[in-house]
Amino acid sequence: RSLPDALALLSKHNGETKILAGGSELLLLLKMGLIKASHIIDIKKIPGLDRVGYDPQAGTIHIGPLVTHRTLEKSEIVGRHFPLLAEMERDLANVRIRNVGTLAGNLCFAEPHADPAAVLAVYDAVITLRSSERERRVAIKDFFTDYYETALEKNEMLTNIAIPKLPDNF
Repeated sequence: RSLPDALALLSKHNGETKILAGGSELLLLLKMGLIKASHIIDIKKIPGLDRVGYDPQAGTIHIGPLVTHRTLEKSEIVGRHFPLLAEMERDLANVRIRNVGTLAGNLCFAEPHADPAAVLAVYDAVITLRSSERERRVAIKDFFTDYYETALEKNEMLTNIAIPKLPDNF
């Protein structure tokens, strides 16, 4: 029901849990038996995690873990201030995936052939990771540790993606 509830469950089940947001990648990998989880935490109804916010002073967009690719594709703010991100979202997968899949979920699965990570690296995005004990920020270039592996610890959840605007002369 809340972010603290979800983080407490992650901590309680220490690594035996997967988070369900969009589910497009998680459900496929579970069905194929490529990953296992004794518990699934459904965060779809947690208020506020589906927000896209823009800080015009800092020139930074903040994307919550439930923001879908389609939301970013259609966002006026993204289109105006982050055209490379908007273009990538328009070309990502298919409409069905864009309607349910989330940017955060895509990053957490660390698929080496996925476009979002490369685009966010151009922007020097920063990922916020939270557990029930702490919050930390990780540069996108440090978030991916190997193929299909990230800096996420077992009891952490990605709670924000901060993307600074590119310089006007970029």
